[in-house]
Amino acid sequence: MCSDGVKFKELPSLITAHYRPRVKVPATAVDDPPVSIFKKGNENDDFGANMSEDIPIEEEKKQLPVLVTHDGASHADDMLSYFLLRQLDEYKENILIRTRDEGIIKSADVVFDVGGEYDPEILRFDHHQGSYHEVFSEATKDVTMAAFGLLYKHFGKRILKQWFPSKLHDDEKLDFIHSYIYLKWVREIDAIDNGIAVCDGDLKYTLQTTLSQRLHVKEDLLKDQMRAEREEQFKQDKEDGKIPKEQEFKFSLTDEEYIDIFKQFSDYAGTEFKDFATHSLEMLKLLKITKKAFEKRYEVHSSGKIMDMNYKGYCDKDILVILEDNAIADAKKDGKPIPARVLYFLYGRDEAHTRVRAVGVRNHPFRCRAPFPEAWRAKTSDKEYEHAIGVKGVTFIHKTGFLAATVDHESGMALAIKALNDAEDDSHPFLTVVLPFIVLAAVLLLISFKYQQAFKKKVGFRGFFGDQ
Repeated sequence: MCSDGVKFKELPSLITAHYRPRVKVPATAVDDPPVSIFKKGNENDDFGANMSEDIPIEEEKKQLPVLVTHDGASHADDMLSYFLLRQLDEYKENILIRTRDEGIIKSADVVFDVGGEYDPEILRFDHHQGSYHEVFSEATKDVTMAAFGLLYKHFGKRILKQWFPSKLHDDEKLDFIHSYIYLKWVREIDAIDNGIAVCDGDLKYTLQTTLSQRLHVKEDLLKDQMRAEREEQFKQDKEDGKIPKEQEFKFSLTDEEYIDIFKQFSDYAGTEFKDFATHSLEMLKLLKITKKAFEKRYEVHSSGKIMDMNYKGYCDKDILVILEDNAIADAKKDGKPIPARVLYFLYGRDEAHTRVRAVGVRNHPFRCRAPFPEAWRAKTSDKEYEHAIGVKGVTFIHKTGFLAATVDHESGMALAIKALNDAEDDSHPFLTVVLPFIVLAAVLLLISFKYQQAFKKKVGFRGFFGDQ
């Protein structure tokens, strides 16, 4: 029975000729919208769809938009995709069909994570086709977008503005938060769904606490609980003579139960997403400080690779990456030289506690673009640092080379400049490695030439370098 007391088999089909070309679609319970459609399962079933006869739709339902995704196992990608669509007024009430039937897919209003087509003009958002290679931005070029990322890219700003109208009332803030949320949250879902590992090579450990993993565990636990409860009831019914003794227990879920499970997990995942989006608004304060320092970086050093936070706050790497990518995109658009990326920034609570930080590498939590040289790190006294670096006032450099402390701003700047010069020398292998070999080869060639000239004069032998 559904919420309105109608039996499943008495329910109408959800698409009719009055709404669009007649197609066969799943029969299901018409629950409070949005409506989901699943097949009746067995003990091995995941979510699916089952075809039924085409029956005229009830009047009040026939104009609801039809959303289609794949049948089979569900993942965070399609659950979050459905959540996003339900945030839009035009899809808040909808009919959801989970199928791979081409006729139903063709007639749907929105198709996501199935169909083999990406075309936002006709609301098709699949990512499985071989020609597909869409990425969100330059900052995330190593991760192709899944359905969730595609929908977030096209509808995310609208949804964020709808959620936080007073905080994201101007385009600059909206653009930043939109990019930041993708970089910090949505990208992970896309990467997992596309089978993109967090790094190359063997992992030292695996993550079992991601949203995708938690959804998988929760689904298994829920099914196990439902199975155990029904098996216990089955045994009791056998003892009471309600079921033949020879009958074996089989576990299956009804259409309504599949609907409830999918809704529950979609809402669960969506709540976490909205929580993170709310939390990300705190970055707007740091954005203002970081942007001001970023715009003045060429005043700090002519290279633009050293940034000074002026003791106003800390420079978040992800904020910096977004600012850099925007600056690079603007330069390319205007035909101007590509600006350099920042390697070091100064910060701290006051001048006596000046810190110099090596900017982290994109997509890696522990590596730096230009860490402080190994020979400078982890000394036991200020004199040792001065002797190793040639800069006074350095009191600490972390053993991994990502952080340094100095007694004042002047020492911090001197250290950053010295590190920058060292990093730029190391970044030119031709000058530091190849050129010395070329010089050595030239010297040996010259010596050989002189030797053969002298030998020729003595014995009249015409060597390799002799006259031809």
